[in-house]
Amino acid sequence: MSRKQSFILLGKLCIAVLLVSFSFESFELYGDASVFEVMASGLSFSSVPAFLLALILLAVYILSLLSLTRLDTSSGSNRHIPVLILWILSGLLCLVTSVNTEGSWWFTLILAILSCVFPFLASSEEGEDSRLFSPGQVRIISRVVLLLVLLAFFQPVACDSSGYEVIGNTLFEFSDASFIGAWLLLGIIAVALINALGHINKQLDRGSLLPAISLVLCILFCIFFVFYMINSFGFGLYFEELGNGYWNTLTLSILSLALIRKSSGQSADDESGDGEADSCCSPGSEAFEHDDGAADSESGPQGEE
Repeated sequence: MSRKQSFILLGKLCIAVLLVSFSFESFELYGDASVFEVMASGLSFSSVPAFLLALILLAVYILSLLSLTRLDTSSGSNRHIPVLILWILSGLLCLVTSVNTEGSWWFTLILAILSCVFPFLASSEEGEDSRLFSPGQVRIISRVVLLLVLLAFFQPVACDSSGYEVIGNTLFEFSDASFIGAWLLLGIIAVALINALGHINKQLDRGSLLPAISLVLCILFCIFFVFYMINSFGFGLYFEELGNGYWNTLTLSILSLALIRKSSGQSADDESGDGEADSCCSPGSEAFEHDDGAADSESGPQGEE
């Protein structure tokens, strides 16, 4: 791996750790809260400043995911500077509101700065733009990312209960609709395991189908939870009751799906590139015939002589 690729990869790792830090308690909003909790509370329209802060954090979240899915050394694949600017804006907004920043916010700021420094160092290195990983390696990374869902379930998923607690306590509570959420979470676990086994057993390899199912199940769980809470406590969004485990599961599902689709696109590009190269060099191609004609025209007069 070249120095240019190494610098870009280090920048990507900083963004990946930045996303992991979204589970840390970075803000003080009605007590210590993570980025996910602050974002969910603001999107529930708890207050205008909280809503603006949630929009800024949501933009950081989306740009970070986009940055991680562009695995090449081109300048267009680096969206780290907007992430840094938006993260600084979140701190400035906290200065004029009742929300305070904690130590984890400064840790994330350092990560955002480093993620901008490494691409700058890469730009000073010579060499053409290239991919960081092959399509096969990207597929393996996608499988590992979705498998990390199993670890995310140890965190609170909903109402301060971990994913495994929700499954264990309500999976067969048919007298209450909460069992639906437990079965949705169990489906996400099953999809993650089958997707991981697909690397060993090719018959289980379904491309982007399994990550897409995991993402759909995450969205269905959110919809079910909101309607369940509305039925129990009245109208509202109740996003703040969804824990870090749910948001990490959603993040991993999105990232896994985006990576597997990226690897499929790279494979298609490689195949089309090989096809064009073969067609240019095949005996039946126009270029080949033109070269033969040119050679015959040059050798013709010499043959006559």
